[in-house]
Amino acid sequence: MDSAGEDPTIELNMEELRVVARYSVESAEEVLPLFEQGHPEDRRPRAAVEAAWVFANGASRTQL
Repeated sequence: MDSAGEDPTIELNMEELRVVARYSVESAEEVLPLFEQGHPEDRRPRAAVEAAWVFANGASRTQL
């Protein structure tokens, strides 16, 4: 509940989740090279972007 006593939860269906994931991963890809330049040994952000694309393109949700 928020301060007004309302539930701030937003229910999304799978297609809506894919749209949100696509938007997020497109945004992340714009700055990923900057992160990788400063931290070339850290592959976690690249792996997260790749996993998000798999989901956005229709794969089942997973916990990697």
